[in-house]
Amino acid sequence: MLKKVLASLFFAALLLMGVAVQAGGDGQTATVTANYLNVRQGPSTSTVVLVVIRAGQTYPVLGQSGT
Repeated sequence: MLKKVLASLFFAALLLMGVAVQAGGDGQTATVTANYLNVRQGPSTSTVVLVVIRAGQTYPVLGQSGT
């Protein structure tokens, strides 16, 4: 359950904070366009940073909500 929540937060952060989403062959991918992107434990800047990712890194999109 915790992994699912963290993965959801991770990809929500990618989509909201400087990424481009492109259609891929098997599914969608998200590519980070911000110089540095903090992936946090929760939806607040006061929560712990789990990992910092750099521009150009690409990740599979597991889910999406909103537009």
